Amino acid sequence: QNYLRGRSATYASERRVLCKDGSWKWVLARGMAMDRGPDGRYGRMIGTQTDISKRRAMEQALSDARQVSDDIINSLPGNFFMFDTRGQLIRWNATSEQVLGYTHAEMGHLKPEDFFDPEDFPQIQRAIREVFEKGAAQVESLLRLKSGEKVPYQFTAHRTTIAGQPYMVGVGLDISARRAAETVVRENDERYRAIFSSAQDFIFTIDTASRITSITDYFCSVMGYTMEEVVGATIDQFFTPESMVVVRKMIALKVQKRATVTRYEANLLTRDGGLIPVEINSALIFDNGRLMGSQGIARDITERRNYEEALRDSERRWKLALEAAGHGVWDWDMRADT
Repeated sequence: QNYLRGRSATYASERRVLCKDGSWKWVLARGMAMDRGPDGRYGRMIGTQTDISKRRAMEQALSDARQVSDDIINSLPGNFFMFDTRGQLIRWNATSEQVLGYTHAEMGHLKPEDFFDPEDFPQIQRAIREVFEKGAAQVESLLRLKSGEKVPYQFTAHRTTIAGQPYMVGVGLDISARRAAETVVRENDERYRAIFSSAQDFIFTIDTASRITSITDYFCSVMGYTMEEVVGATIDQFFTPESMVVVRKMIALKVQKRATVTRYEANLLTRDGGLIPVEINSALIFDNGRLMGSQGIARDITERRNYEEALRDSERRWKLALEAAGHGVWDWDMRADT
């Protein structure tokens, strides 16, 4: 009707037709009107009809593939993007619009530099060049939202080729939670190192070969060694032979699961040959069920040993004094009458 009323220059129509065998086909009908009368009405039309079933099937397959592609892209947890070599944004997902705060119409006019502050964009430019030149790149930067808010993101991109033209496709993931966790870990690590470094005890870790993997600075200063000399050395270099027998026995008890934590005394041997009596508390270290070594604290008990020895010496002197004076000592529990 549009053609006959002069609203279109040609007549063309695609439609499904029922064939004699009961099957359906897509056809393209083209035609033209002829024999126009004095009243302006046409007397007849002639035309052609072409079977376009294969073309329509191909178009439907492409449409289905596009829909699957869109569904996959929109299901991604991050911001999907596709840029051409001119920096024109070709495709993106719904998540990008939601996160960035731009409308669908606005997104189509944006370029990479619109998502970053000027001071952050140079590293983004280097990553883009790397994608097109080497095939892939990864970079972390602050993504600037439409509101002006900046969010830490990790971008991973690859080069792809469509119809002979290179494009950059990739995903950006919000790493705010990871950055926050890293900050907490770093702060905890700094606090631990501060405590570790200032501790007046010998805090240590050793591996399964009895090599020292970490030790407090206090150990080095007391023992007369440098940190470079201690870390990596085996523990038998710092104990007396008699003490090493005890140390190995305690390690075996833990490995054989007859004890989770051991507490014992041993003697350290300083560089100049001096002895330092220590009380050691240690436990095994596991990583996903795999034995990695042990960790513990060795406390200098020289003062306690000296006190104990002084107490024993005092008791001996007191006993000798009483024996020399011919006096006896008694203690009567009046309640028990003993």
